[in-house]
Amino acid sequence: MNHSSLAFIVPFISIIAIVAIVAYLIFISDKIKVNSTSKDMENKNEPIDKYKVVRLYAILAVITIVSSYIISHFLEPIVDKWLNNLIPTPSVTVQKTSIIETPVLIAAREPKPTATPRPTTVGDTFKFGHYEQDNDTSNGKEGIQWEVLDCDKSNNRILVLSVKGLHTMKYHKNNNKTAWGDTSVRKWLNGTFLKSFSSDEKDSIIKTNVSGSNDYCFLLDANQVKKYLKEPYRCKATKQAKAEGAYINSDYKTSSWLLRLDVAENRIAWVGGAGKLYTPNGKNGENYMTSKDNVVRPAMWLKINP
Repeated sequence: MNHSSLAFIVPFISIIAIVAIVAYLIFISDKIKVNSTSKDMENKNEPIDKYKVVRLYAILAVITIVSSYIISHFLEPIVDKWLNNLIPTPSVTVQKTSIIETPVLIAAREPKPTATPRPTTVGDTFKFGHYEQDNDTSNGKEGIQWEVLDCDKSNNRILVLSVKGLHTMKYHKNNNKTAWGDTSVRKWLNGTFLKSFSSDEKDSIIKTNVSGSNDYCFLLDANQVKKYLKEPYRCKATKQAKAEGAYINSDYKTSSWLLRLDVAENRIAWVGGAGKLYTPNGKNGENYMTSKDNVVRPAMWLKINP
């Protein structure tokens, strides 16, 4: 409770005190008058002190002023402290509201980086997406290196192929006649491997009709290899692919890699470790759909301007 809370209490007490003093002094003065009158009647020769009452009222005025000063300067703080102990004043705490920095607010505040157009010159390389390649998961996934095979500016797209063989696997789980859309390697490319790209990166991948299937990622076929690449078609495997059992040519330290067929049965199309192209129609080195030492080189069409 502050001094403003005593705006009524202290003056009220002061008035009562002053009234009591005044009443007492009036009573005394009247008694003096009566006594003086009685003495005058008994002894008419003794003069009455005419100024006694005036002196008393002067004393009353002084007492009133002094008592008011005492009450306002001494009594009021004591009463204030007493009332504070008796009736504690509730404290009001004003809490500051802080804005929580969420990823959404940070992203909204920070300017978005300008997307850089991808290279359009055939033979250029660049990194796009991340996949485990050094066989050391403790340091995270590495950026995937791609080579530009074709540029179609009229449709804002480029055809790219991974520089290295990223994964070792079978073309399909069995040697039965199988269309491209049902093969194990296609499912891996458009499932597990597709997770190598962020949502923004995935938006840059153009879904393409390949051998009757709409794919984000696919394998080159034999005709595309002849069209876009130069012999020998050698390819090195990543450390991860080697750890998975990739075939390594002893002379060139390169690996054999898978090619796409519209429909495969028993044998497959592939590029040997020395860089030679094989198809099922000719001698293909006895490579089968279930052979598990060939690496995968993903291909895809990307937007030039993301």
